[in-house]
This record gives sequence, structure tokens and C-alpha cells, in this order.
Amino acid sequence: MAQTVCPLVSAADRQRLAAILADRNRPQKHVARARIIVHSAERLDVAEVARRAGISRPAVWRWQVRFAEAGIDGLVRDKTRKPGKPPTAEVVVRRVVALTCGEPPGETTHWTGRMMAKAAGLSLRTVQRIWAAHKLQPHRIRTFKRSRDPEFAAKLADIVGLYMAPPRHAVVLSVDEKSQIQALDRTQPGLPLKPGKAGTMTHDYVRHGTTTLFAALNVLDGTVLGRCMQRHRHQEFIRFLNTVEAAVPAGKLVHVILDNYGTHKHSRVMAWLERHPRWTFHYTPTSGSWLNAVETFFSSMTRRRLRRGVFHSLVDLQAAIHRYLAEHNADPKPFVWTATPEKIIELANRHNLSPTHANAHRKVLFGSSDDHSGLHPGKTWTEVIQGKTVADFFAGLIELFLHFRRRRAVEQRQRREGKAGSRVGFGAVVPAQFLHALFDLLGDLILHFLRGRAGPCGNDRHHLDGEGRVFGAAQLEKRNKPRQRDQADQK
Repeated sequence: MAQTVCPLVSAADRQRLAAILADRNRPQKHVARARIIVHSAERLDVAEVARRAGISRPAVWRWQVRFAEAGIDGLVRDKTRKPGKPPTAEVVVRRVVALTCGEPPGETTHWTGRMMAKAAGLSLRTVQRIWAAHKLQPHRIRTFKRSRDPEFAAKLADIVGLYMAPPRHAVVLSVDEKSQIQALDRTQPGLPLKPGKAGTMTHDYVRHGTTTLFAALNVLDGTVLGRCMQRHRHQEFIRFLNTVEAAVPAGKLVHVILDNYGTHKHSRVMAWLERHPRWTFHYTPTSGSWLNAVETFFSSMTRRRLRRGVFHSLVDLQAAIHRYLAEHNADPKPFVWTATPEKIIELANRHNLSPTHANAHRKVLFGSSDDHSGLHPGKTWTEVIQGKTVADFFAGLIELFLHFRRRRAVEQRQRREGKAGSRVGFGAVVPAQFLHALFDLLGDLILHFLRGRAGPCGNDRHHLDGEGRVFGAAQLEKRNKPRQRDQADQK
């Protein structure tokens, strides 16, 4: 931009400009613009006007043109302008959300901001705002592990009951071992924390061996009884149990919560348990070690003492662990459990991955979670299947497969234990009538999808056969009767 006008200031304009410069209540932007026009009227070059006004040359040119077009009123009133960029269309926002929740292109595992901006034709900041508004974080992922223990609910209620309502005249202990604790020594000393700089630690290290910490957390008062040993076999575990037995006052029952590690179920450990009748073991469900309260103590010790520790020998590591135990026991805090078993199962069922979720589908299709082969009272299997939704149908197929696998597992376990058992087939899982009804419904669902009529297949809906003819639920029942007679003849 260059100078294109030479402002001509009249006497009346000079008076108004002087009044603006003398007015202390005027905004500074008005004063700066008036100063530009006053200096420009003196026939000074642009550089000198910019120097005296303390403003850039493009600004001088801009307000000279504005004064020539609108006079002094143009200086004190900003020109109207269009509003900012229009908001992103709702269709574009929904498309970004749908793409984010889907699979990314190519061999990548998740979307990044720049990938989405390129795919949607938007700026990176727009994509970030959309993600923030819809609480989408594709860069994050949470891992999970669901227990498949068939006695999950019973074990959960047993352990949580000990936490929330411990029995009187008894001691509740959470027992476990933290194995392979490494005695790591750094190759060079690190620098301490400073303002603006984090503490340092060398990446490489010298390993002086490992140790195993056996610990028993007293749920009532929060104290921890620990002992370091070289290995974590059943011999060491029995020695630790003897240590705990000597520390617990006589006359009190001992309830021990521990996981399903093979050492805890060794035959010699079971023999020790029979010789000590006041002891009772409560095992956590499979893949349910999070129910063991001592795991929280191990986590705290790892973060606060072991991870950044420097140990010059194995003895140094064991001494540091014992000092940490003594410091913890000097000011213990009782372990408090607040979640009830019902709340835990409800949260687990929310993801449809818990053992109790299979029982819910079993009740939908079979009517009972215990009887897998009997008919509903007064109903045929075909009548049971009719009226179910598409989701119930596929849930039934999944339940059949899972139940078949469970029966196979029981058979294999019986064979390993030397017990007699027969091979399990689909005929032993469900009656053939139920399978026929499932497959008939599957054919009807496929025809509904192909003809754009997918939806619930209840008694109030019509069905299509292979030739496109419409028939009702009663005709569907008639189609199944010849199959039932054939099966009766075969029997």
C-alpha cells in the first residue's frame, strides 16, 4: 500500500481535530488518528508523520484515505465490517464425529488432528474444537480385563463383605507378594530438582539382583507386616504365614484375602491351613486381583520409594523396603472400601462383558439360567423365538457358542481328573427344535434386510418366504411341524 491521497484540512476541520487532541476523555485511537491528519496537513512525508504519530506507515496511508472519503466522522467511527467466520455447519460436525469414531485410513490405528483436518478439509484448530465439544480423545485408550470366573459374584460379595463389615474378634488380612523387585544402581549421580528444571536420572543402570516382598495388610488398622525373601515358592510362603501366625494375637480368627497364584494353593499350603483351624482363605475371582487391598500398598511403595530409588546392593534395597514399612506403620490409615457388590456388578454389566451378562441373555432365550435344555412352560421353542428382536437373536447364537465352549471345558477337566465324561455336542446343549427355530428366524431376517424391511420379527409382523410371498406367524409354526414329525420318526 502506498500514499494515494493528500489530505486537505479546512479551518473548521482543524478546530475539530484540535478539540479531539485536547479532549482527555477521548479514546487514544481517536487521538492517534487526529494526530495523523494534523501532521499530514503540514505537507510532511509519510515517514515523518509515522515517526511523530508513533504509528506505522500503512496506518498513516489507511487513515489518510479514510479522512478523504468520510472526513472527521470517519476517524471517530470505525467502519462496519462483516462478522467473523461463520460457524462450522452441523453436517460437517457430524461427519467429523462419525469419522473420528470409525477406523482411520491406511495402516494407522487412530486418528490424529492433522489427519482429520486433511480428511475433512478443515483447519487443525476447528477439528480440535469439535473434538473438545464432543469429548473425543482418539489419542487415548483404556485397557480393561474382565473376570470370567463362574463364581465371580459369590467371591466378590465374600471379599467386599469382609472389607465393609469385618467379623468381630477376627483379623482381616490382605496377603500377596511383590516379586522381582530390582536393586538398580545408576551409572552416574543425578541432578536434584531446580526451579524451571526437573530432576535427572541416567537411563542405563547396574542391576544388583532381585528380591521378593511378602506383605500382609491389616484392613482394620492399615498396618503392614512384610518380609523380604529371595524366591517366592510355597516354602517361602509358608514361612511368611508362620511369621503372621506369630504376630496375630491368640484367640482371634484370621481371614486372609489372596489371589489365585499357584503358590497359594499348593498342597503343602493347604496342609498348613488344615493344621491352623483359625485361618480361612478367601480367594479373589480369576483376573480379579484388584480386589486385593494390599495391591494399593504395593502401588504406593513402587511410586514413592522404588521407581526413583538408587540401590548399591541387594541388602541396600531390602533395608530401604524395611525402612519404608516402618515409616508406614508409624502412621497407618485403615483401609476403607466404599463400593458395594451390587454397584460393582452394575458397572461391569454396563459394558456387557461380565459373567452375569451371559445369564441375562440366557434368561431371555432359555427362560432360566440353570436349565439349558427344558422348554418354557406351555410354549414351544418356536414360540419362544418369535417376538424377539434382531439383537436377541444374535445374542442367542453367541450364548449357544459360549455354552458349548463351557461344556467342552468341563469335559476336558473331568478327563484330566480321571472322571468319566461323555463328549458334548450341540444336541446335548439345546433341542433340535430350538435350532430349527433359530435358523428359520435367521432366514426371515436376511430377507427383511435384503428387501429393506429390517426390524423386529414379532407375531404382529409378516414374514417373506424365498419367493417373496407373505405369511404370518401361524404359517411359520406350520412350516416347523413337518420337521418335528420327521424328528419324531427318526427317534
